[in-house]
Amino acid sequence: KATVSVLYWLKMQNIRSVQRVTERELKLGIDGRGKDSWHHDHRHSACVHVGGLPRDLSEGDVCVIFSQYGNIQDLRLVRDRETGDSKGFAFVTYQDQRSTILSVDNLNGAKVLGRMLSVDHAEYKPPQKDSDSEPEETFHDHVKKKQKEYKKDLLQAARDEREDKHVRKLEAKQHKQDALEAKRLRLLELQEASKRQENERGTDSDRDRHRRDGDRDRRDRDRHRDRDRDRDRDRDRDRDRDRDRERRDRVKDKKRDDRRRRRSSTPRRERRRRSDS
Repeated sequence: KATVSVLYWLKMQNIRSVQRVTERELKLGIDGRGKDSWHHDHRHSACVHVGGLPRDLSEGDVCVIFSQYGNIQDLRLVRDRETGDSKGFAFVTYQDQRSTILSVDNLNGAKVLGRMLSVDHAEYKPPQKDSDSEPEETFHDHVKKKQKEYKKDLLQAARDEREDKHVRKLEAKQHKQDALEAKRLRLLELQEASKRQENERGTDSDRDRHRRDGDRDRRDRDRHRDRDRDRDRDRDRDRDRDRDRERRDRVKDKKRDDRRRRRSSTPRRERRRRSDS
């Protein structure tokens, strides 16, 4: 813990000393590219040392932070050989040495994710490795690798999109076929329903025709029966009229015969007297 405290105190002393020198040059109006500036002592190096980086940052994140002051030629984020985790410091090499002046003046003492950065000039040379061992990945190799992965992801996404489009096309075709089949089945059902209705209508029409024929026959029978009844009633009425006429004729004949008989039985003199009186 004491060692960590001492290292942190030294780091803060370095940050504050760089800030004090930078502020003094700003007050005096000294150009950072001039011979009077302390940056002139590091004019042969285009590399800066960055300390205090959050361990969650990757090479791309560090590149985004430091590329705002110039084009980066190389970036080495130091990582643990066994775990591959970041150790919290990196070396950034610019294409132009003047970019190091801007990054030191502006990013030294800046806070990133709650941690204060320590940015200073550095004489950095990539470590030499044996010929048998694998070469260390540089920033350009990392960028090319990321570009290849990005292109691969794009190709895979385009391939997946084509497959999805083909699948959607097949699904649309199948849906259209299903819709046509459902329409055909619906038409068949409608035709069968219409046939059943026609058959039922034909049965109803036959039933109605038979009913009408039966009603007509019944009406004819009733009409014939009424006509026979009327004929019998007329015949009975004629017979009664003839009988009444005969009876009246008999009564009339009887009265006439009685009158004749009485007349024949009365003397002529009496009849005349009666007629004179």
